[in-house]
Amino acid sequence: MVGADNKKRIIWPLGRITENIPGKDGQVRLVRVKTLQHEFLRPIQRIYPLDISSSDNLPARSNETR
Repeated sequence: MVGADNKKRIIWPLGRITENIPGKDGQVRLVRVKTLQHEFLRPIQRIYPLDISSSDNLPARSNETR
């Protein structure tokens, strides 16, 4: 998710990081992000992981009938 100050988190655009761009000290400072419509550079501080839940975390269902 790409953070935007003027939008609510629910409508932040989803994107894929296509390139890490390191600073002079070798630490990643910028990333190139590709969304459905655009490709742009963003500072790493404005990139957030997508919060998803997995069905692996749900309790197993029992097939028993009563």
